[in-house]
Amino acid sequence: MSLITRIKILAITIFSTVFFSYKLISNNFYKKEKFNEWQSLKWNHFKGVSRPFSKYSAGILCEIKLEFDSSKKPNYSAKAIQNQTLSWVNWSDITSTNSSYILEHEQYHFNITEIFARKLNEQLSQQKTISRKDVLQLLMNYNIEHNKEQQKYDNETKHSLLRSQQMYWQYKIDSILSYQEVSL
Repeated sequence: MSLITRIKILAITIFSTVFFSYKLISNNFYKKEKFNEWQSLKWNHFKGVSRPFSKYSAGILCEIKLEFDSSKKPNYSAKAIQNQTLSWVNWSDITSTNSSYILEHEQYHFNITEIFARKLNEQLSQQKTISRKDVLQLLMNYNIEHNKEQQKYDNETKHSLLRSQQMYWQYKIDSILSYQEVSL
């Protein structure tokens, strides 16, 4: 290959890398994160960069957020939040027939997070006084259990492909949200 051809290939490669990197960075990495508290999801809550080579149609990032208020007892409260900036959808995989079903599966990921936020709030309310260090340790422990439950949900439903398991999990999660004394 001649030197000129190599230079052209190198220039095209560098330009392509810079162009696609800029596109990714401007879409997600420097975007101000936007959060939703627990609610019914809509597709416009998924603002992250889609995963073009993913075998999944969508992904949600939801987590437990701690808030501190010195005027309340307990001082700490937990909330389920969804990170819109890191939640994504591959629109090429979404059809009019599967759209609501896939969104519903993602909603139940968010609902699982709400269950763990409620459980953490229950434990925090039972504490007369608790240090910041102990609260963070509790949060870490709940996050570990929360992540295990999210994995179990996806594994048992095969990421919603097993409709009977999906219906079972929906019933289970709805029951827990309705009757907090029922445990996972």
